[in-house]
Amino acid sequence: MVSKKPIAVMLPLALAFSIVGVVHATEEQKEKKKDAVELLTHLTQEKFPNAKVEKISLKEYLEIEKKFDEADKGGSVKQSDSVQPFAGSAPPYSTWEIAIVDSEADEGPDGYQDVVGLDEAPIPVRGNTAVYTYTIGHGYKWAWLDGEAANTTNGYVTNLYSIDTNRDGVVDGYWYEVAFNSDDKISSWAEFKSRGVSYNFPNNTMEDSITIYHE
Repeated sequence: MVSKKPIAVMLPLALAFSIVGVVHATEEQKEKKKDAVELLTHLTQEKFPNAKVEKISLKEYLEIEKKFDEADKGGSVKQSDSVQPFAGSAPPYSTWEIAIVDSEADEGPDGYQDVVGLDEAPIPVRGNTAVYTYTIGHGYKWAWLDGEAANTTNGYVTNLYSIDTNRDGVVDGYWYEVAFNSDDKISSWAEFKSRGVSYNFPNNTMEDSITIYHE
């Protein structure tokens, strides 16, 4: 596999996906992902040993982001027609990387694919598939699969897991999960891309992508 270069680059803002797409997973997906918090906690603690990871609802996410707005009414990105909250004191994105591809395929002893730094997922997927993006910082979030917006209208399920790196009660970032049925969405291969734009200065854009093959 070819290693990727760092992706902290400025890009034009393309409004294609809103975090309003967060919904409850199906019972089948819940069963498959029942150990997601444990896995994501383990991976986060490799970087931040005392980190706490929790699955949160859309309502909880909005409440978390709103706290930054209440703490500081400053900032440089104003809320217009977006449903996402304007978080005045929210730190900008410093990390944005697609880290995990997980499906019903046999993905070895770990049960998932670690794709950090890769351009392609090494094992073809099948059935229910989830892609996890690891983010530190706060801002807007979007995702696409072969150019199709990864939202509920198009048949995707999105979940968020908050990251508190030092258990001080402040959310420092999120694991951003996009789940879909790869049997329906990927014929042979597809590019998954996720992107974030910070609420505040320097209003930086970060993105990552991975090519995913189907069995």
